[in-house]
Amino acid sequence: MSAATNGKAEPHTLSLDDLLSTRGDVEERWVELPELGGRVKIRSLTGAEYQEIGSRFARVDDEGVRSIDLGAYYRAVTRVSIVEPADWDDAAIARLWEKKQSALAPLIKAIDALNGIQANAQKEAEALFRQ
Repeated sequence: MSAATNGKAEPHTLSLDDLLSTRGDVEERWVELPELGGRVKIRSLTGAEYQEIGSRFARVDDEGVRSIDLGAYYRAVTRVSIVEPADWDDAAIARLWEKKQSALAPLIKAIDALNGIQANAQKEAEALFRQ
């Protein structure tokens, strides 16, 4: 055992096969929306989807400061995340986002939690686009 591990076994180093195995694949779960009287099924994003959505809504101002259109970002994440009911389009997502915040809060929190998005997602998302 190495002194750097303070007497604990060193963590297992993942192989390529470990990384590409089914562990860590897309998850699905049901989310109760009490104020809307039912539930929806959501899924996690893949790394490629997360990156593509973030890149699509990145912007650079006249001074070269990068940011992300957080509203458009969350609408896109919601559209990809909700799997039941299916067949979401931009118009349906826009109508959903017209609901009061408290009705949508369980959905937003569940999507964020499933995707590992923190409460300070805007700062973290914007940091991805700073160079």
